Amino acid sequence: MGADSIRTRRTVRLGDTVVRCPITICEPKEVKKSRSGTVVYIHPLNRFHTVQFGKGARALRESFLGVER
Repeated sequence: MGADSIRTRRTVRLGDTVVRCPITICEPKEVKKSRSGTVVYIHPLNRFHTVQFGKGARALRESFLGVER
């Protein structure tokens, strides 16, 4: 990795809106769809982050490896 890639790399922060492909709500034969959600948790050692999709009683949370955007 060069200096340019380190400068352009960005990590997620709490409250960021990110686009992810949650596997929890997809049927096995269904085409995976990307959805936007909000970062609600980041592991203290940056091992994973949790994204919440939706709000209220219908909200779903799923964790993803790493903390890169």
